[in-house]
Amino acid sequence: INLLALNGQTGQMLAPPRVYDTYASEAQSDSLADYIDSLPEGSVVLAGIMDDGTFHLTEKAYRALESIGSRYCRQVRFRDSWAIIGRKGAPAGTVPEKWVPVGGGYAVVRDTLLNIRVQQGKMISEPIGPSSKWTTARFSGQWGQNGASIQVRILGRKSLKTSWDTLLTVPLSDSTLSLANISAGVYPVLKLQAGFASADGLHSPRLTAWKVRYRPVPDLTTRPKFLSIHPDSVLEGDQVALSGELFNVGMTASDSVQIKIGVANKNAVIDTVSSLWLPAIQPGGEADFSSSFSTAGYVGPRKAVVMIDPERHLNELSAENNRYELKFFVRKDTLRPAIYVTFDNREILPGDWVSTHPKISIFVEDNSPLAIADTGFVKVFLDGQPQYYANPAGILEFRTIEKNGKSGAEVFFTPALGDGKHSLDVAAKDATLNTSAVHLEFVVKSEFAIQRLLNYPNPTAGETDFTYYLTQPTDRVELSLYTLSGRKIYRAEDLPGQVGPNIFHWNGLDADGDPPANGVYLYRLQAGREGKTITALGKLIVIR
Repeated sequence: INLLALNGQTGQMLAPPRVYDTYASEAQSDSLADYIDSLPEGSVVLAGIMDDGTFHLTEKAYRALESIGSRYCRQVRFRDSWAIIGRKGAPAGTVPEKWVPVGGGYAVVRDTLLNIRVQQGKMISEPIGPSSKWTTARFSGQWGQNGASIQVRILGRKSLKTSWDTLLTVPLSDSTLSLANISAGVYPVLKLQAGFASADGLHSPRLTAWKVRYRPVPDLTTRPKFLSIHPDSVLEGDQVALSGELFNVGMTASDSVQIKIGVANKNAVIDTVSSLWLPAIQPGGEADFSSSFSTAGYVGPRKAVVMIDPERHLNELSAENNRYELKFFVRKDTLRPAIYVTFDNREILPGDWVSTHPKISIFVEDNSPLAIADTGFVKVFLDGQPQYYANPAGILEFRTIEKNGKSGAEVFFTPALGDGKHSLDVAAKDATLNTSAVHLEFVVKSEFAIQRLLNYPNPTAGETDFTYYLTQPTDRVELSLYTLSGRKIYRAEDLPGQVGPNIFHWNGLDADGDPPANGVYLYRLQAGREGKTITALGKLIVIR
């Protein structure tokens, strides 16, 4: 709503003309009401609607308009034409007022307030547009007689600028002025300025109407109820999906349009986390869009910002409806990464034997999707000494892995170990600097030997488990069971042969599938490695 307030006695402006964008917000409607309420009684108020002024008009604003004598303000609908020459304190319906439903033309009201004799005057329009193509400006009135003249200036404003350039200055001699040479791409918004001159101050030029013909522009928008973010609470580094619908509420088709999604960083600067393009949208049409982005680096309560045509490539009716915000929450990862260590594919206990050239696998697993990206996240120490990934022998290798959306790392370590006690320490951190550590102690014996051979239970009524320790890995292990007279009653081959503890379960049956008689039996365990065979003996008692 455009508004001008005059002193009811002198005709002097009480303040410069004002524009209230009551289409955009209720706050603008309340500001309009506050201004009218502040005017002195008897003030003359000239008001009219450009485009639409009712979308967010509040009850407070309606009452203010009725206080200047309006009878029709509550009947005005979307894009209707309406104008009034009101007076503060006038009863409703006692002042000049015109209401024309949409499509019915202009609403024009006239009244003689004061007779003032001047020789020059000026009138300037509100901004016109934005436009995708300018055509003509048309003027109605009387000029050119008795020294009465009108000079017209066309003012243009570039996109994203606030200043106005003078594009054309001509004395008005015809009712139609071509605007075809003005580029709407450069100047999407125009103003008309008319300069009036009277040679004698008695014969005035009259400009009763002016209008500009142009091709309208699209207007792209969405609404919060058409936007969604899922999930709205995530662990840092997880993906968030944002989707919505874009509408063209303008009168012409749009070109392809860019949508950017941003998140404010710790410095309150909007980082662009996603960008996509949608094809042209017809008037009244719509288009769905969706995109996902990582929450890495964003912790706590956050807002995703949806920006429609952020670079302003399109001329639109309004850019005020091109930005929306959605709230979501990012949880900080506070869990330590887990560390798993195996020697030749087995976990060890404190003091276990390992081989002189073990294949040590270190697996680091974290609950966060943020990558354990490089060797700086996993450090290895052997006997208290740091081990380096840049070792030319290549005994320490690092690899980033990802499983089920969670991050991790694998480290492979193949040291050469001497006899005696050793220790291995692994320190790991994740991307959010949560740390874990593992300390392992073990023993190396280069001599190939079988130790701690026994069976349990012993005596046994049948089945029993044979356990034994090997100081080095073997090529083969076999077990033979004998009577005291030396007769072999059972033999098993391909028994476990890894370094450290091993176990073999005997089902209590001899080679013929029969249970042995009660008595004492001898057993022999043989292990072979690199052409060398070693033997260990034991005694088994069967009692039923």
